Amino acid sequence: MPPKRKADGDDKKAPETKKSKAKEPVKPLDPTQPVNKQLPEELGAYEKGEGVTRMTCWNIAGYNASVKKGMHRYINAEPADLLVLTETKIDKEPNDEILKSNYKHSVWTGSTKKGYAGIAVLWNGEEARNVETILPTHPNQDSTRGRIITLEFEDKFVIGTYVPNAGQGLKAMDDKVAWNSAFKTYLHNLNEKKSVVWLGDLNVCHDSKDIRNDKSNWNKSAGWTETEVNGYKEQLSDKFVDAWKELHPDNVGQYTYFGYRFDARSKGIGWRIDSCVVSRGLMGRVEDVVIRMEVYGASDHVPVCIDFKAVDEQASK
Repeated sequence: MPPKRKADGDDKKAPETKKSKAKEPVKPLDPTQPVNKQLPEELGAYEKGEGVTRMTCWNIAGYNASVKKGMHRYINAEPADLLVLTETKIDKEPNDEILKSNYKHSVWTGSTKKGYAGIAVLWNGEEARNVETILPTHPNQDSTRGRIITLEFEDKFVIGTYVPNAGQGLKAMDDKVAWNSAFKTYLHNLNEKKSVVWLGDLNVCHDSKDIRNDKSNWNKSAGWTETEVNGYKEQLSDKFVDAWKELHPDNVGQYTYFGYRFDARSKGIGWRIDSCVVSRGLMGRVEDVVIRMEVYGASDHVPVCIDFKAVDEQASK
């Protein structure tokens, strides 16, 4: 019997299995970004210049929970003249001596649904000439309670908002579209009367720099869809300016929300959805807009502050 022939390839060595490279750990895009998960015991001295007016917005993700996690440490540290607290999840003003000692005036409003939404504006200085706690241009005004507070002052309107979320699986997109349309009309109507400052949780990203994983979330996650982004840009039009974006157009990794899941804070996986918007004519008075990146832990959001320079009375005459 002739010797067996080797099958083709018998002499070839089996291909070596390539070892897959270990994935690099996900890190913040900005290496200087704090990654603390609890509110620091000591906060920096948040100074402001003479004559500067500071307005601050902060989604506290539930007043009662935030107080337990150290909310008051930040309230005492920040010399804000006006403070917008969103997602308070309470329907009436709490008996809070710390807030009362820091602010002379306050308006609190809650949702018709208990433990849901909720917003407050606290401030010093002049009393408001008028206060509105609904979105009057919305076809279902009751649904906007706990979402908006408008204060009218002598020279401007200040609007605080906790804008509705489009929901898991974008199930509430119709509600978001209705809000966006009504709010655009309202915002522009006010702007025809006097300047407007709009701040709070806007629940939308302005562009791809405002979200870490922009490609995987696009048109899938609430706050980062074509419908919502276009709605926001239509609200701004040529009349309003996203003040942080205007002053920091090239910054990356600066976010205001880091979810508690998946170690998002340590990885720098966040969204910039809390912001300060001003009438274009006011932008010249904006000294700075700052995201308080280190003030994390009392909420899954961090505060945003906008500083306005003092009005030069001689120049304004």
